[in-house]
Amino acid sequence: MTGSLSVIKHSATIHMANTLTVSERKIYNALLYYARPKLARGVDHVIRTSTLEAAVGFTPNNRPYLIELTEGLREKSVRYNIFGKDKRHAEVWRISSGLLAEVGFTLNNSCCRCSFPNTLVDL
Repeated sequence: MTGSLSVIKHSATIHMANTLTVSERKIYNALLYYARPKLARGVDHVIRTSTLEAAVGFTPNNRPYLIELTEGLREKSVRYNIFGKDKRHAEVWRISSGLLAEVGFTLNNSCCRCSFPNTLVDL
């Protein structure tokens, strides 16, 4: 990813971003960026681990740490519409989820597969 690329996120994922480290935020933005063209409910997204490393400025030496941080994103919770400002999506007031619905790596750690929560995809 270069400085000219942008990631479009729902405000719920922006407001909660203070609980993320810089590395976690970079990883999440990269996953979302590469998934965005095919972002849909229940769709799995696959990215080569080397591509993810390059996108966030990691090297293969950092791969175990990258995997640990990426898997941890599933546990980072997001609450939607916490300020009650999203009147169009008022029904999601009490919805909370992880940043990722599911995440995993191949046995040789060459690819990452993830999916995003349906509520986030809808918003």
